[in-house]
Amino acid sequence: MNTDLPISQIIERVGYDNQANFNRQFKAYRELTPTAYREAMQRG
Repeated sequence: MNTDLPISQIIERVGYDNQANFNRQFKAYRELTPTAYREAMQRG
């Protein structure tokens, strides 16, 4: 999936009400923060 939505909007759309909790869960799954993951995907 590729999106230019702000991470805060993605968090809201997937049903999280706490950004810190989302970041923690995302990092546990991908081993990167959402921002770092997005940057890595943009670099290719």
